Amino acid sequence: MINQKSDRGVFSQDFLERVVEATNIIAIYSKYTTLKKSGKNYMGLCPFHREKTPSFSVDPDRGLFYCFGCGKGGNIFTFLMEKEGFSFYEAVEYLAKQAGIPVPRRRGALSRNEAQNRAVEIAYEFFRKQLFSPSGEKARDYLSKRGIKSQLIREVGIGFAPEGWDNLLKYITTRRLDTKPFEEVGLLVRNPETGSVYDRFRNGIIFPIRSVSGRVVGFAMRTLDEDPEKPKYINSPDSALYHKGKILFGLDRAKKAIRQKGFAVIVEGYFDVLSLWQAGIENVVAGCGTAFTTDHAQALLRFTDEAVLFFDGDDAGLAATYRALIPLLSSGFIAKIARPPEGLDPDDVARKFPKQKVEEIVGKATDWLEFSVEIARKTEAIETVEGKIRLVDRLAKYINAIGDEMTKALYTKRLAEKFELSESSVAKRIAKSKEAKTFAEIDTVSKTPVVSDKYAKIELELISMMIANPLVGEIVDEELFELYRGAVRVLKSQIDRQGSCSAEALTDVLEEKAMSYMTKTLLSRKSAPTQKEAEIILNQLRKRRLEKEKEKLYLLMREAQKEGDTSRAAEISNKIAIIQRKILELR
Repeated sequence: MINQKSDRGVFSQDFLERVVEATNIIAIYSKYTTLKKSGKNYMGLCPFHREKTPSFSVDPDRGLFYCFGCGKGGNIFTFLMEKEGFSFYEAVEYLAKQAGIPVPRRRGALSRNEAQNRAVEIAYEFFRKQLFSPSGEKARDYLSKRGIKSQLIREVGIGFAPEGWDNLLKYITTRRLDTKPFEEVGLLVRNPETGSVYDRFRNGIIFPIRSVSGRVVGFAMRTLDEDPEKPKYINSPDSALYHKGKILFGLDRAKKAIRQKGFAVIVEGYFDVLSLWQAGIENVVAGCGTAFTTDHAQALLRFTDEAVLFFDGDDAGLAATYRALIPLLSSGFIAKIARPPEGLDPDDVARKFPKQKVEEIVGKATDWLEFSVEIARKTEAIETVEGKIRLVDRLAKYINAIGDEMTKALYTKRLAEKFELSESSVAKRIAKSKEAKTFAEIDTVSKTPVVSDKYAKIELELISMMIANPLVGEIVDEELFELYRGAVRVLKSQIDRQGSCSAEALTDVLEEKAMSYMTKTLLSRKSAPTQKEAEIILNQLRKRRLEKEKEKLYLLMREAQKEGDTSRAAEISNKIAIIQRKILELR
């Protein structure tokens, strides 16, 4: 008996069972794993976790599945929801259409979902038409300069959002369409003070973001505005249709090549993906304006368990590489790292070198452990006892992230052998080193202390304000932060690159308690913070800095007084008075 909660759709029990009966259950599950008959059921390797002995069981009569290894189970609808990111309605619709069963149109939640999908489809067609209109000439020129050819533009569905605040809005209203679904998916934005509505995407190249099945669910825009103060990239906000922490850009197109080649190449940006596709490297995907997550890794795991991280060749790219490594290792991936020649990014590599050279660079990707040791050799003395201990501590987090105990033991053994250390001592050190500084934090961001005082809470509140409203980031001075400066640096860098920032980017930067406090602050906020509100809180950090300067000056004045240097003491006293006036002005 199939039983779904009413808030997941409005279908009768009879209808759901009719869909299951008309569906080739084994054919659906077989898209994700190889199944073999075993009694009345079928068995195969679990598509949700790595294993060598089949423990994934499918009941073809009822459409149910269960994995005896990881404990995951459900029906054909929940399976598709998990693997494809479908809503319950979309899973039912997908199977019903394949079986040739008409899907009943119902009111309420169903029609809202359909309206949002329709809004995205309308905007997609609008943006595509604009690219090939007279107003899209500068966008076409820009794409041409970036080496993106017309055929790929049409295949991917790249579009253009014209200059102006209401082009899409006018397109919608002249067709007498309801603007609400467009607001719900983030295509239109309502000003909370005036109530007026305007286009989110203006004057930029539009990249459609698709689900694994190829349905457009959101958009990203590379602005053509030359103002350096404005963000280069703007992304659709999360909605009922789109969750950027779960969807990989290009996976719908790259999945076939990933299966054929046996591995995926993960890059950072949209143009990295496009340029590599243009160069003939098809098994490439990227995050959608957010850090690589465990959900991203799980989405890839359907097609491969091997990935090459191919990020920018600078320090920021290296830090991002190691942040992406944790979700890959924890999901059971064989992870390798490739680096572009110094000073280049994957986009540069794809445009500068022939396909053979690009394939050679990616093909020389090194196992993450080997890569980490080589990087450390170039920057510090790791042959000393202290150096070996430091490196083991740094690598501990990554080895501990590996879920499979056998794989974890093999990496521990390899690390011990590299430095001629006993395997048991390295294993003990790794087990005790869960809080060690990681490669992602070296020279870029620091692992932060837990929330323990007033100013820690103030800094975390400002960080939550930056995530809730990236405009706050424009007035935030990272030098005012003492405890969480690394987190602010990560967010400001993200805002500069793509116009928004996310809490996911701080996963490897904030301690658990700090992350929890910041998240609680973020979720409890009822409206987007303004720069004015942030300015008031920033004044408290400015006051802290001035108070510390004043304390230092008091010490210097006392020293001058002890030495009988009345002139110097008077000069310092004047400075203290100036600082005190500044503090009073901040109240």
